Amino acid sequence: MLPHPTHQQPLGTLSSDARSRSTTFLDDLNRLVDWERFRPRLTRLYPSKTGRPAHDPVKMLKLLFVERLYNLSDEEVVRALEDRRSFERFVAIDRIDSSSLTYYRQRLVGAGLALDGLIEEINQQIAGH
Repeated sequence: MLPHPTHQQPLGTLSSDARSRSTTFLDDLNRLVDWERFRPRLTRLYPSKTGRPAHDPVKMLKLLFVERLYNLSDEEVVRALEDRRSFERFVAIDRIDSSSLTYYRQRLVGAGLALDGLIEEINQQIAGH
């Protein structure tokens, strides 16, 4: 028996009426996670104001999170970002190439910010809801 269409779906569940929902799993995550909490740590990745403007570091973290969540490579997540509306809404970043994502990950490591630790913090926020 299918749940009543107005029944609130638990986070991350998928049922036959999930396709008719106006929000997706990623929309739910965007609502639950305080992404700006990461900004102070991430902005130090780009201390220089010279050169080409950097992509927003919080949006880049969200892209790495999506990559890990869906087990995608840098190239695959960039293609998916261009193809999937839910990814585009969640990350909210302009066009990007996979080398930018690789470079961002290298900057995280260089700054001593472990991606696993950031993702664990995201998971703790989600679990808190």
